[in-house]
Amino acid sequence: MKSNYYLNINGKYGMGAYAQPDYPTLTDLLESMDRLGIWQTVAYHLNARDLHPVFGNRFLLEDIEKTPGAKERIIPAFCANPAMLVGKGEMESLEKCLSEGVGGCVIIFPVTNRFRMVEYRPVFERIRKYKPVIMVDVTEMTANDVEDLANLAPDFPDLNFVVKEVMWWQYSRILDIMRRTKNIYCDISWLHTRDAIKILCDETDYSRVVFGAGFRSHCAAAIGGLAWANIPQEQKDLIAWDNFVAPLSGKT
Repeated sequence: MKSNYYLNINGKYGMGAYAQPDYPTLTDLLESMDRLGIWQTVAYHLNARDLHPVFGNRFLLEDIEKTPGAKERIIPAFCANPAMLVGKGEMESLEKCLSEGVGGCVIIFPVTNRFRMVEYRPVFERIRKYKPVIMVDVTEMTANDVEDLANLAPDFPDLNFVVKEVMWWQYSRILDIMRRTKNIYCDISWLHTRDAIKILCDETDYSRVVFGAGFRSHCAAAIGGLAWANIPQEQKDLIAWDNFVAPLSGKT
């Protein structure tokens, strides 16, 4: 059975440097949300990944401000990387975004930005007082990065980490680090195979499983996957919305 509300954590838009985007503009993303019946989406601007975090984060806030309906439905995710620690005013810009309460999510791209996960430690130290949710696509992590995350997460019990777009070939590795930690979450955007969601809930904790809609080409297969998952309806509803709202609000 479908849930009444969905909060997608995989929103991204903009003309990035590496591929034709699913959603060139924020309006395009909102229109897709309407079509799929998704009320809210965490989103970042691809220029934050491909051009520069400060500029991309600024574009994101400007687009939210000028796009009808975006303030209520878009939760901004601000990009960060270790180079910002030495850039003039760059971490201050990120802290300003987080301190003003316009969003509680930070997204990182270790592979694209050419950093090891362990190099993000001082970034996490700098922003931990704001208790943002730290998000990362699994394709942005090498095997070493996955192990780095497992080692870093216990050192930041006041932060929650969400690994996104996990598919079957990364599944066992992420399942392993979730078993070993208490503050690593996983989304279901690519978990369309039989019982993948149930296994994740049973082997870790269903409260650390969150909803993601995947690529535009998926046509929201994750909605169907969750609706038909062999888990109680109460858990489905929590995955669809509440499980991510809890870490976003600083609750665990």
